[in-house]
Amino acid sequence: MGIHKLKKVKMQVVNISKLSLLILIVLIIGCSKKIQNELVPNNNSGGYSFEFKNTKNGMSDSLLITGGFFDLKTRQPLGGSSVHFYCQKIMTDSIGNFNFKLSSGLKSDYFFRGVSIGYKTVITDFISLKSDTLKLNFYLDEDTTPIYHCED
Repeated sequence: MGIHKLKKVKMQVVNISKLSLLILIVLIIGCSKKIQNELVPNNNSGGYSFEFKNTKNGMSDSLLITGGFFDLKTRQPLGGSSVHFYCQKIMTDSIGNFNFKLSSGLKSDYFFRGVSIGYKTVITDFISLKSDTLKLNFYLDEDTTPIYHCED
């Protein structure tokens, strides 16, 4: 094999390696943004995601709402958080999960508030409750606002 052919083969290998690296970078960036893009943004820097499921073909007499709370940056669960729905407050368990049922007569459009001490509150847009299961996850951003103690 001549020296020119060897250089040509070497250049092709380098070009294929560069192309492979470029494809890998695009995939990594695309996948990392996918999680963020799935979140519905909110007036604070956090967000939420939701998913509907029909498990009983619309014949259910109740609506199950499940979900969890997570730190926006670390994706770690946030225990001791609460979901506010209408005049109800539903507390999460120690790992940030919640679930509650509503009467099927209450299927309509509602918004939910996700609250956790030390984090910015997330308020959903109106969500139309038309299936028998809603999975709602809150992703809260840490609140860095200083706390002032004022004495009278």
